[in-house]
Amino acid sequence: MFGLPGDNIGKMRKTIKQAKYLKEINNKVICFACFFQPYPGTELYQEAIKCGYPKLSGLEQWTTMNPQSQLGKIPWLSIDEMDQYKEEFNASDCFSAY
Repeated sequence: MFGLPGDNIGKMRKTIKQAKYLKEINNKVICFACFFQPYPGTELYQEAIKCGYPKLSGLEQWTTMNPQSQLGKIPWLSIDEMDQYKEEFNASDCFSAY
């Protein structure tokens, strides 16, 4: 899972490196990626708010969230970091689509 509260480029690189390693030792391995999507009332949602995630209220605001299979804006990354995150994730080519 990518984009958890406090996630950064270094953590993403470690996850990608691990996925590539698994594929190297067994080419039948399939790695799937999903992206953090907070759910109200959970500890991770509270942590995400502390890290800059917008506090959402009402069903209309919750419907604007990206599905877990899409990389949305990660509030705890700067615009430059987010651009780098997207670029490196997309270039990794080691994750399958759902």
